[in-house]
Amino acid sequence: MSTFVTDDTINDLYLDAKKNIAMSTSRLEEIKQLVNNKLQTFLGEIPLDTNEGVDYFGIILEKLVPLDTKLNELTNKILEVDGVIGIDNIDYSLPNGNDEGHFSISIKTDAGTFTI
Repeated sequence: MSTFVTDDTINDLYLDAKKNIAMSTSRLEEIKQLVNNKLQTFLGEIPLDTNEGVDYFGIILEKLVPLDTKLNELTNKILEVDGVIGIDNIDYSLPNGNDEGHFSISIKTDAGTFTI
């Protein structure tokens, strides 16, 4: 499996040193890219598979939905990615007391571990 990779700062494709669209160089990088793609897809966004994507409007962004339900939605989507074995750790915080929560998820794969 090989996939295009996006630049972490601008979240867009970029050119490598040879002026080609950058491709993944390791299995861990491929899995990380696929997880990021999965989490950036809104439920119903893909016309050919409207069941694909994270339910941001119904679950994640809804204030009345319990935190456990939000975490379940995210972890279930992450576990759908080939190569993901499990979730090692999930941290959730509300910095500065505002309504914008931040997730830090440590993901265990068949090629190593990474955090998003």
